[in-house]
Amino acid sequence: MKWNERIRKARKDRKLRREDVVEAMRAYLPDGETVSTRTLASWELGDSEPKISHAIALAKSYRIENVTQLFFDDPAEAALTAEGRELLQKYRELLLESPRYTHQTAPMKPVRQLPLYDLPASAGTGNFLDSDRYELIDAPDDVPSIADFALTISGDSMMPTLKNGQLVWVCQQSTLQPGEIGIFYLNGNVFCKELVQDEKGVVLYSHNPDYRPIRVSEYDELHVFGKVVGW
Repeated sequence: MKWNERIRKARKDRKLRREDVVEAMRAYLPDGETVSTRTLASWELGDSEPKISHAIALAKSYRIENVTQLFFDDPAEAALTAEGRELLQKYRELLLESPRYTHQTAPMKPVRQLPLYDLPASAGTGNFLDSDRYELIDAPDDVPSIADFALTISGDSMMPTLKNGQLVWVCQQSTLQPGEIGIFYLNGNVFCKELVQDEKGVVLYSHNPDYRPIRVSEYDELHVFGKVVGW
């Protein structure tokens, strides 16, 4: 069995998702280093090889003390015939399935991932939001459960509430109440503003007094992408 097949089998034997594995690896990786699910998939396919620190973290995540067991063939196993290796594999599977011979560990907490769109919602001049261009990111525990996606604020018109480059968490919905901060599509641009209504109609309001409110007329095309529920 090749090393990449071995690490893939180790994960499947433990009934773990790739997301579970990379989360467990964080406890064993050097500070500042991370591994993505895409990288783990590349290892399992044999398209790339982990460096030493990542190989050790992967083995520890599988509760394998000797990293060589995961990446190198056992000389004794190599001496067996094909039939012998097949029998050995069956015995190994039986042992791993038995609670009597395996360490019982608490189930890993699932990692919640949400899409982060790579075009920022402009809090200044407005940018078009391409809804097909995003990456999945891990959502911290304090992110509201109703959040559906994240955006990066660009500009300072929502200062001091929201800063340039700040990440906001958004609940996708098509309506807002006055006083709520939302993500708006207006005439081809995307804005992060507070919704205000007065006797003349709808206004997209900036918290920075240097920016004038944007009054929406009956001829404008306005849509609500969602409500900002966390930052």
